Amino acid sequence: MHALFKRADELSHLVIGAAIEVHRLKGPGLSEVKLLNIPLGLIISVHEMKLVDGVVRMILPGANWEA
Repeated sequence: MHALFKRADELSHLVIGAAIEVHRLKGPGLSEVKLLNIPLGLIISVHEMKLVDGVVRMILPGANWEA
């Protein structure tokens, strides 16, 4: 077993617990771009041979385009 496994496992439990709490309080579909009222979001997958093939643009409903 890797020497840092125990610490990484502890940290992952904290992060997942925090994510569950945010989801419980704010509901599904929350992302930092929604919190910032940004109208466009990007999902980037680095598993593509050409990075541009892994980019998905999302128009976020309810965002303020005039800001």
